[in-house]
Amino acid sequence: MLGEKHALNCHNDGLNCSLMTENVLSEDVPEAWARVGSRVDAQSWPSHALYVVATPIGNLGDLTLRAWQALSRADIIAAEDTRATRTLLDAWGIATPLMSAHRHNEVSAAQAIVERLRTGQRVALVSDAGAPAVSDPGGRVVQSVHEAGFKVVPLPGPSAVITALMATGVTTDA
Repeated sequence: MLGEKHALNCHNDGLNCSLMTENVLSEDVPEAWARVGSRVDAQSWPSHALYVVATPIGNLGDLTLRAWQALSRADIIAAEDTRATRTLLDAWGIATPLMSAHRHNEVSAAQAIVERLRTGQRVALVSDAGAPAVSDPGGRVVQSVHEAGFKVVPLPGPSAVITALMATGVTTDA
């Protein structure tokens, strides 16, 4: 049953623990997603803008709701590897067309993106996994868009560095 709890004895100490494989969704989840989705939908999504979208690092479920909205609203997605990005888009039901923007064509891709922005399009920029323009191609695209006077909208997402740091127990508040 949806949201049903399964109990097991943890470490023989009498504590009830939930199984990692149980379904933790309640019947209200679709309503909660719809409520949050409508708030995200109501945010400003300017045209003539480059959306720099962080993508999941290994788990398709790590795509943020804002990233999904930006990729769905974009007129085109500039991708480091269109095949890898198509897998992500198909998993999330996004049909936005793709163009290549990788290390070997970044200058010409930046020019093409600026031209699209001039016509009022929304362009999303993604890398295979993680944050474009940080350790992946995209820096030249972002610079060209800034130089042309268009808006750059960064959308946060998964960070391998932060994720690894979280698992270490290292703290800055001590």
